[in-house]
Amino acid sequence: MNEQERKAALAALAKEAIDVQDACNLSGVAHGFARAMSKLCELGLDTNARNQHPVAVMWSSKIASLTGSEDSLTFSRAYDACKALAEGKKPHSEVAIYEAQRREDARADTEGRKPRLIKTMEDIVDQEEAIAAAMPGARDARTEAGYDDPDNNDAGPY
Repeated sequence: MNEQERKAALAALAKEAIDVQDACNLSGVAHGFARAMSKLCELGLDTNARNQHPVAVMWSSKIASLTGSEDSLTFSRAYDACKALAEGKKPHSEVAIYEAQRREDARADTEGRKPRLIKTMEDIVDQEEAIAAAMPGARDARTEAGYDDPDNNDAGPY
């Protein structure tokens, strides 16, 4: 690959890393991230260069955003839940409640209101149903394209 082709490939990878920031399908993002990392490898970057490359940082940031794992407490709780699952135990529902509260806090902040306290798993279901009822059609275009379908791993690039 000559220098001009290399620059074009890097430009395309950078554009895709920017474009993916609007994605909501974690499976599609993960597959796209894998393809981007393979392309960086094909460009001759060593492991450290690939791991620290701005393209990799952008993709990994999007994955962290979609999974809500941008803070260490969320990671710690997910680790504990996975450890329990690996041991054949039921993970503590505190993880799901914490995540739902974090989402409610973010929504309340965006809407300029005080967040309500989520206490139980039933509250989580009620909250998600209320949000869906209050905003019918808000995601129709993305849903029609298949981007909001968590079970559709083939819908668009992400």
